Amino acid sequence: MREFEVGFPYPFEYKAENGFEAICEVRIYQNLGKTIVVATDSDTGPSVTNNVERITTLLRERGIAWDAFCEHYQAQPEIARDETFDWVSFEWDKTTATHPAWRPGSRAQLEAFIGQAFE
Repeated sequence: MREFEVGFPYPFEYKAENGFEAICEVRIYQNLGKTIVVATDSDTGPSVTNNVERITTLLRERGIAWDAFCEHYQAQPEIARDETFDWVSFEWDKTTATHPAWRPGSRAQLEAFIGQAFE
């Protein structure tokens, strides 16, 4: 597996909870001593929302820890869906993420937190 580069979109391939292959785009940012992970749904396999515990558990298994996790969906004008950003927090059962809780966010909020434009 290629190493993650700060801010660079990385296709994160994983097996979803339902057994299907899935891909989301993961970006890692570091700002003011904090690590922020952004997972963007790629419409390849089951959604990030339905597999957020799996994705975060696999990231931790690969040695990627973060202070904040953001779930991102790109705008889809063809179905009148706006871009969304949600901050997700978890409880942990030893090494497994459980009980995700979503809190709505915005592009401006993410960009302020990562200290740069989100592209």
